[in-house]
Amino acid sequence: GTKEDSANKSSDVTLSDGTNTLFPTELAVKTYVDTEIAASNQTIVSADAGNSITASGTDGGAFYDDTAIQNSITNNTTAISNILSPSVAGKINATGTTPLSNFNITSVNHTDGTGLYTVNFTDLGTTNYVLNTSVESNGSNDVIININAITSGSFTVEIKEITTTISTLNTGSGDTVDVPILDKVSIDKNWSFTIYNP
Repeated sequence: GTKEDSANKSSDVTLSDGTNTLFPTELAVKTYVDTEIAASNQTIVSADAGNSITASGTDGGAFYDDTAIQNSITNNTTAISNILSPSVAGKINATGTTPLSNFNITSVNHTDGTGLYTVNFTDLGTTNYVLNTSVESNGSNDVIININAITSGSFTVEIKEITTTISTLNTGSGDTVDVPILDKVSIDKNWSFTIYNP
C-alpha cells in the first residue's frame, strides 16, 4: 500500500485540527489522552451522606462496607427467633408431679383434687410475657382453665369442670318445673401451656 506522506504528520498534542489529511504521532495521541484523563476529575464514589460505598485510600478503587446491614440482619433474626420460639412450654399431667413434656420447666406444684397447678421456671425478669394455656376435655362436660397468679418465675392455674344438676322447683300452683343448675367443680386434668417473652 501507499505510505502516509510524512508532510502530513502532526505532533499537535491537542488534536484540535478538524482534518482528515493530517495524522497524529504516537506521542501526540498519548499526551492528549493523558491530559484529558488528568483533567476529567470524575466522581467515582459519591460523598453524599448515607452512601455506604467508600473510596479506597490505597488503590483508588471503591469498596462497600455492609457491617451495618449485617448487624441489622443479626438483630432482626434474633428478634424473630424470640417471637417464634417459646421461652417456657410443657404439657402437665393430671397428677402434676412430672411434666409429660418439658421445655425450661424447673418444677410443678400440685395437690391432688384441687385443680390447682403452679409451674416454676427460670426467672424471665418480667411478668409481661404472653401465656397461652389449654386443657383436655372431659367428655360431655366443659372444662375451663383460669390463670390465678403470675410472677416472673412462675404462674398458677386452676382447672374446673362445669357440671349441670337438675333441681325440681314447685311453682306454687301444684306444678313443678325442672331447672338446670350449673356449677364449677375443681378437677385434675392434663393441660398444656406456652410462654413467649419477646
